[in-house]
Amino acid sequence: MINYIFSALIFLIAFDGCSQETKVDEVIYTATSRGFYEEVRITNDSCIIKKSKDTLVTKAIALNTSQKNNLNEILRKISLEKLNKIAAPSEAHTYDGAAMATLKVKKGDSLLETRTFDHGNPPKQLVDLVNLMLGFEG
Repeated sequence: MINYIFSALIFLIAFDGCSQETKVDEVIYTATSRGFYEEVRITNDSCIIKKSKDTLVTKAIALNTSQKNNLNEILRKISLEKLNKIAAPSEAHTYDGAAMATLKVKKGDSLLETRTFDHGNPPKQLVDLVNLMLGFEG
């Protein structure tokens, strides 16, 4: 009986550790070019949208449970540790054909960041996440 309780306790601790592993503190999407700036910053409970580098906040919204669950589900499908290895599908940002965009994920003490990609044409692994984040502008 004690072995069963001990095994169950170890399983719960290990399972809880796994769920903490995917916890993300903040997701930041930034797109910029000459005359254009857009930042969408998501924390656990809110989304902050900036349309100018000079302003602190343009718009702030509280995320409901459904939005948070949707965000977490999308994040679980992305290999966050490999963000910097994801190739951009196009390079129009290199000749002013598109705004430069990046996606950063803060996870504990780590800051994980993508390579620069074209605003409006994210890598296929990030399409759902970028679309969700830009959808908060509503």
